[in-house]
Amino acid sequence: MVGGISAGGNFGTIVTHLYRDDNLSPPLTGAYLSIPACIPPGNVPKKYESLYLSREQNKQAPVLSQETIDLFESKKFSISLLTYSS
Repeated sequence: MVGGISAGGNFGTIVTHLYRDDNLSPPLTGAYLSIPACIPPGNVPKKYESLYLSREQNKQAPVLSQETIDLFESKKFSISLLTYSS
């Protein structure tokens, strides 16, 4: 079992993908991923767009504003796409 909240949820998501893709042992038995930022706005399926509200509702949040999210997403490690680009 792996789990995490917020940024920890992002890391937990990465670990679940590694287990799945690399067939690691012992097998992963579950995942608790609470509020990870896993889906960038451009990847939200049409049928869920009306529910994808938190980025807009919190774009002026004092700690993690849209400007800060944009800064993180512009770096080599993309927190929202779960990929590494060289």
